[in-house]
Amino acid sequence: MLLAVDVGNTQTVIGLYDGDELRHHWRIATNAERTSDEHALLIAQLLDLQGYAYEDAVTGIAVCSTVPTITAAIREMTDEYFTVPTVILEPGVRSGMPILYDNPKEVGSDRIANAVGAFDLYGGPTIIVDFGTATTLDAVSAKGEYLGGAIFPGIEISLDALFARAAALSWVELVKP
Repeated sequence: MLLAVDVGNTQTVIGLYDGDELRHHWRIATNAERTSDEHALLIAQLLDLQGYAYEDAVTGIAVCSTVPTITAAIREMTDEYFTVPTVILEPGVRSGMPILYDNPKEVGSDRIANAVGAFDLYGGPTIIVDFGTATTLDAVSAKGEYLGGAIFPGIEISLDALFARAAALSWVELVKP
């Protein structure tokens, strides 16, 4: 099965896929201080909770990370604890999507992963909106080319800033209505 790891600035999402089917997923806090050994232990324990032995269940790993120190730790983890094919999406890795941007290496791997996934699922042209620590908007052409996009503060960051700058406003928790 494919172990997919999406390292965001605030949270890391880990999914276990059997073909196209998502078998399990976990959401953990992103911790830039976590070592490769700690990542391996955490993933092994999460898999074990679902009845899987990591050395038997995982046949491939795909990683997308916006946190360079964690990217390095995940790379060390996969080298030491997993003997399966691993792809870490980063500048220079061919995604199959032309990046029509002045400096393609400046585009975050999360944004490219979103663009490739959206185009694969829905075709083009398409606009992708990702609500995370930052909110990103990205565009893909009808021909499947990454055109660029914009980044602005995420919802929680915006709420915190609004509360800090507006004296008469009370802080409210962000929850589903």
